[in-house]
Amino acid sequence: MYSPEWLEFTLAGLALALLGLALPSLLSAYGVALRDWRAADRGSLALFLVALALAAALRWLVFPRWLAMVFIGYLQTQRAIDLLPLAHYGAGSAAYYHALLGWLPADHASVMWVNSVTGVLALPLAATLAARVAGSPRVGAWFALLVAVTPMFIRNDNSEANNVPLLWWLCGGGLLAWEHRERAERAIAAQAAVLLALAAISRPEAPLVVGVVLVVLVRARPAAAGARDRFGRALVGLGLLVCAPHLLHVVLAAGVVGTMSVLDLLPRLASAVTVHNVFVDPRLFPAGSVLLAIFAARRQRAAAWALLFAAGCALVYVVDLCRGNMARVLVPAALVVTSVAAVGLERWLRERPRARWPSLGALAVSVGVTAPFLYAPTNEQAEDDFIREALAQLPREAKVFVRHGYLDLNEPGALGVTQQHFPDYLLDARAGPTRVVTLGEFRESPEFTVPVYLYWGVRCSGRFRDEGTPAPRGGLVQPACAAVGEQFRLEPVVERRVRNRGDVWLEYYSDQPELPLALFRVWPRERGAGSPGE
Repeated sequence: MYSPEWLEFTLAGLALALLGLALPSLLSAYGVALRDWRAADRGSLALFLVALALAAALRWLVFPRWLAMVFIGYLQTQRAIDLLPLAHYGAGSAAYYHALLGWLPADHASVMWVNSVTGVLALPLAATLAARVAGSPRVGAWFALLVAVTPMFIRNDNSEANNVPLLWWLCGGGLLAWEHRERAERAIAAQAAVLLALAAISRPEAPLVVGVVLVVLVRARPAAAGARDRFGRALVGLGLLVCAPHLLHVVLAAGVVGTMSVLDLLPRLASAVTVHNVFVDPRLFPAGSVLLAIFAARRQRAAAWALLFAAGCALVYVVDLCRGNMARVLVPAALVVTSVAAVGLERWLRERPRARWPSLGALAVSVGVTAPFLYAPTNEQAEDDFIREALAQLPREAKVFVRHGYLDLNEPGALGVTQQHFPDYLLDARAGPTRVVTLGEFRESPEFTVPVYLYWGVRCSGRFRDEGTPAPRGGLVQPACAAVGEQFRLEPVVERRVRNRGDVWLEYYSDQPELPLALFRVWPRERGAGSPGE
């Protein structure tokens, strides 16, 4: 009999099987890319190699690896470790991380390193595909350079964003699909189908994205003799069969979306165009790239259609598009805009050779000004750094570790839903035998047969509120955190007061100048009093 658990098990097994087939498919895609760039002119090849070197250096040596979403990276990492039950995103990326975390430390830092490497590996395939669609190796090289140095793309690659492996497989599959239309070889078609199917089950909207890419490739590259055969049609049908259980899982896992009415969506649609749109905010996406893309679109109909598609991508996310995640979920659309910008840049420099260096300088400035905002320090990053410092202070013997849980941060008195996720998987590797309990569980059944430690993070000093709501004046303390301080004595093991960076991505914090972070040893109340909330 059908059950959601059976569906998730099937999708996870399918994703793991496709992962096993993806390696030879990716090797074939890299063979195609290598052949293309060896045949390119020296100037384009040199620019492409410089772009690859910059991409690796900026991601691995210069920019930090930070979680993109506020605390959700902890939940995503735990789901990757466990694999089942599947998140609503799908199975592809989760299976990828799950397989690699069998060899790497169970840590969100490992996931971010995987993405950082994967993002660089994807660049040659993306640049080759861009060069083929544009019919110009120089455009592909400019595209690679723009992707390599744009902070929005660097931030995405150096985070836990699950679209990074998706884009890798999508570009590899797209390149092989183009190759099949040129050479009409069944083996290439099968390899393309593997990568595209894996990409399609990696995010809720991925089947639509894969479908659009295939339509673009079909329109851009006429099929060679034999490319339109029964085998190719059979692969398309198989791909639809793969997408069907993925879409069913997404609908079942995110059924709350169906409760929204058209009236609920109208203000979100307006916001997706005017506010939550990286292309109208030069702090997030380079204005120079946008202007170059518009320049190309005015001269070329295909470029105009590409920009229209990129603009429509924002509308796909109207259900859950906020300031906190728009610099992540709009990355695929931003890559499309960047590819059009590369067309515009190549044309601009060819038509205005005397303006070459001033134009490149202005473009570099527009790229550089996005870094300070995208990499602005946050309270969430301060917490992530402190968690590791705090856990290093825990003894290796048996103990109880108390931290907030879902009900703790959503008690009466809290506003909205404050993210509760905590990286418990870090305790497994670093803290020895540990029993993890929530604040509410410990308050109801306190136990002191072994040492007890309490983690106090920035979420004890914040409450989620609607976007645009003014920050509360003065300090605030979550009710559950304050109650622990009233019921027990808290003795500092390690304590920090960090600067309150405010609401960089989501509305959480008051206007108090500093926030407390601490690891406490917990004692029965009769031994004293005091808590950071007092």
